[in-house]
Amino acid sequence: MDVLPSLDSVRARLDAMGIVMPPGPVRLDGYGDSPELSEELLALIRQGPKRAGTSLLWALQAENDAVPEPGTFEIVLDHRMEPALLTRITSVAVLPFDQVTAEYAAVEGEGDASLEFWRRAHWAFFSRECQRLGREPATSMPVVCCVFELLGVLSHDAVAVSGMPVLFGSRGSGSAAIEVALRQCGLPHRRLRASSWEPDSALDELEFINPLRQVPCLVLADGSVMTESAAILIHLGLACPGSGLLPQAAPERAQILRGLVFVAANCYAALGINDYPDRWTLATTRLAREQVRQAARRQLHHHWNVFADTFAADPFFHGTVPGALDILVAVVSKWAGTRQHLAKSRPALLKTIRSIESHPWVQPVFREHWGA
Repeated sequence: MDVLPSLDSVRARLDAMGIVMPPGPVRLDGYGDSPELSEELLALIRQGPKRAGTSLLWALQAENDAVPEPGTFEIVLDHRMEPALLTRITSVAVLPFDQVTAEYAAVEGEGDASLEFWRRAHWAFFSRECQRLGREPATSMPVVCCVFELLGVLSHDAVAVSGMPVLFGSRGSGSAAIEVALRQCGLPHRRLRASSWEPDSALDELEFINPLRQVPCLVLADGSVMTESAAILIHLGLACPGSGLLPQAAPERAQILRGLVFVAANCYAALGINDYPDRWTLATTRLAREQVRQAARRQLHHHWNVFADTFAADPFFHGTVPGALDILVAVVSKWAGTRQHLAKSRPALLKTIRSIESHPWVQPVFREHWGA
């Protein structure tokens, strides 16, 4: 390929597309040395058979490019230098050309996926690379074999394609909790600004998939829709067991699930009355509606007292890093004077909340939603 653009410039383009990358090393990559070969190989990745790529170690060394490590995210560019795919490397091996196995050739998935085809096609490609580098191709030349998983196709406008979740939400809303969880799961995702209070947002798209027009709303890779913050957090915790969102041990997990549903059923529900008292009374006077609001807020604060007395944190509600319950508590306590109430009534819980939102996994998202 031609000289790649800077990583910062490509990430800026992804940001403009609403694509959010989770924490972790990121590199740029491309396939082939002609527009035709690039399109052919990218199509094989989109369609499924190709889940590995091989490069010449000498070429990486000549370009001062390090051998990628497992866990590295790759932004794959097409021949126009436009972002086309997101992948994550799962394994890396540096081998002599003639030691690449038939099993690996099958994973790379080119041609008939045979080792014979792999050797023939890659010998031709690496011979052109060697000519460019002023070296002679040899069966002992070192090649870098990377197996990857496809996380997203960036060249389409569909809501969800090839494994990339889409999060509908808005700044300062409950979608912050899901953003933190997606980061912990290591899942790139597309973010669409949408809320019932922002008429210039993607409100029609939101209403189509969630008639209540509530956020957060997460469209999964298969196009299915998840609503309700607690349900989304539970799903992500179960789908990504290494994320730390949910405990692995059943007794501990049961209590965390209890806490998530407690917050959703008692605290989030009371916030709905606090925010929209006119929906919960037939009275039309401002005074009557304010009385409904004040009653809801009083009950909300009582529920937080019960929560604080029921669920202990040391330093978090489970483990040594924030999990699903920690994230939800930190977000939902942002509203309706809850933290001012806790400062007087349950300061220990407020201290825990401060620890949660200052954690490196949480702080960047909270800063984006609520400022410093």
